[in-house]
Amino acid sequence: MNHSIALHKLFSILSYTSQIDHFSFTQKRYSTLRSELISPILLPNLTHFSIYGTDLTFDTFEIFITKIYSKLKVLSLKNLAEDMTYLDADRWEKFVLKYLSKLEKIYLTYIFLPNRHSSERHIGKSNRFNSSFWIERQWIFEIEIRFDSIIYSIHPYKYINGKLFFLENDGLNMIHNII
Repeated sequence: MNHSIALHKLFSILSYTSQIDHFSFTQKRYSTLRSELISPILLPNLTHFSIYGTDLTFDTFEIFITKIYSKLKVLSLKNLAEDMTYLDADRWEKFVLKYLSKLEKIYLTYIFLPNRHSSERHIGKSNRFNSSFWIERQWIFEIEIRFDSIIYSIHPYKYINGKLFFLENDGLNMIHNII
């Protein structure tokens, strides 16, 4: 869908498309999700899901995914928000194990626009994205610091001939030479 949409309206649309296997949409800004108004949806063929959210909290994202019964293999999430919960590796691990057991690839891009107050509380946090859970799935966590933003990303990686590559948009990009 090349259109911004409120999450509760998206559920109405999805309820009529039970055979869908790939789905991508943009979450409408300042859209709230009232979980009590949403019935779970069975989407047995949905394997690839992409969402772009401008203010999508992790709690809302979690509720949204738990209301969709599917066998997701690829999840792509790009978010511009101030919810640092997206960087909680332990919470991601529990969530994936419980609700996304078939997930093979994850592409998370979290763009954080720090200000004087918010950036200080995240400096020095430990990186739990290097646990066995992340290593076994060959998912890597990266941080890119730009002039006006910090970009956190999680994506698959792969070794080819001693070189570390990451997979992005179904293309292969080299991170660095291991040897």
